[in-house]
Amino acid sequence: MMNYFVEGDSKRLFLNTRIGCRARCKYCYIQKLNFHGWYNKTAQPNDIANYIETHTDFKKGKDGTIFSIGCYSECWDSINKGKTKILLEILLKWGNPIQVATKMEIKLSEIKPLTNKIKWKNQLSVYISCPVLTNSNKYEINVKSPQERLKTISVCSNLDIPAILYIKPVLKNITIKDIEKYIQIVKKHKVSVVVGESFSLENNNHPAPIGKGFLFCNKVSEEQQTIVKALSKYTNVYHNSSEIVESYRNLKNLT
Repeated sequence: MMNYFVEGDSKRLFLNTRIGCRARCKYCYIQKLNFHGWYNKTAQPNDIANYIETHTDFKKGKDGTIFSIGCYSECWDSINKGKTKILLEILLKWGNPIQVATKMEIKLSEIKPLTNKIKWKNQLSVYISCPVLTNSNKYEINVKSPQERLKTISVCSNLDIPAILYIKPVLKNITIKDIEKYIQIVKKHKVSVVVGESFSLENNNHPAPIGKGFLFCNKVSEEQQTIVKALSKYTNVYHNSSEIVESYRNLKNLT
């Protein structure tokens, strides 16, 4: 049974080798969900891959299902990243676009072996999650500092793997204060950005792509719009990571 380890549809599947996160972020949506005894359980990468092949309507290949790793756990936590790397090795062979989102630092030695599995340019993309920069340790407890996370951008650049700055969720009266720092980051590293919506239990908008129907997307705030407008002067800004995958698919001569 792969309940919560595999969630989504033929367009996009969210994958986890573990249910539950040790990061203890103050804004975490995981704390709001009832996993009915699944919390802290793990799944083997091969079991996840077999389940995808036999129990879902996923489509293989560049134009197939997007795989997003790590919505119910920190996929590069020390207790998770070994299985995450094995799962990536399996999935990359299928040729599907794959996204990894993390608040940890990915080192060159950890990700370089995966480059031999990549089938087409930009197949694998890495999202460095930084919803807050100033005093981040007040809001994100057991993860690397933003400064350490951002080192991953250079690592990915050296391997020709796209790294994206992930500003999600936009925290009310908090994220907006770091707007000048975000501008400096995108100018320095020349990275694209996702400025994403936050999730809640309030049924006031369309359902979130995860959460088994219990999570909903909050409406786009004025602060989110302000951040998008400001960063758009310096780089490409997206509302969700799937838009970035579509832009990669549409690029010519990148197979």
